[in-house]
Amino acid sequence: MQRKSIGNILLLLLTLCVACMWAFPLYWAAVTSMKPEQEVISKTTFIPDVFNFSAYYFALFETNLATWYVNSLVTSITVTVVVILISVMCAYALSQIVFPGRRLLYGIILASFMVPSQALVVSQFVLMYRFGLINSWGGIILPQLIVPVVVIVYKQFFDSRAEGTARGGKARRLRRFPDPVPALSSAQLGGSRRRWRSSPTSWPGTPSSGRSSSRIRRR
Repeated sequence: MQRKSIGNILLLLLTLCVACMWAFPLYWAAVTSMKPEQEVISKTTFIPDVFNFSAYYFALFETNLATWYVNSLVTSITVTVVVILISVMCAYALSQIVFPGRRLLYGIILASFMVPSQALVVSQFVLMYRFGLINSWGGIILPQLIVPVVVIVYKQFFDSRAEGTARGGKARRLRRFPDPVPALSSAQLGGSRRRWRSSPTSWPGTPSSGRSSSRIRRR
């Protein structure tokens, strides 16, 4: 019993050490943001000599940070909702409705999934430029509305939930629309994070070079 208690204590101490190591960068970032600029450059201290909130004032009132958050929020929510609607309808048709060319269409979707998004950036930028949508919400949103992998995920979801089978050449369909929460979670969790935080070299950041149309960027 005593050995077990010692083991639990050691495990607890190890867990606390790992937690402190994980949380230290967050603490350091917060503390550094409240230091005067000269103190940040001249010396390293774990607690500021003088707490200075000028950096927060500058970010909130002298930059377009609020506009960038609004841009990120609007574009991310719009893309997520529209992608879900388009993908659900497309996947349901491919999974539950028998029509000529269904397998060919699904094969094209699978093939498009194998094309890296980086290979499309230039052509998408040129297209949005010709449409006059650079530095606008439309230029950020439109190229992100077709996501083959989401269609594939939803199709597999509908296939797994199918209760009917094809009979007499008629369409086989679900007797009731299944709960889409599992598929929504797996298909959109990573995508929503990517759309919210853009980098200058990824699509959400490429067409938004203006200060009023920029978004929160990943560093």
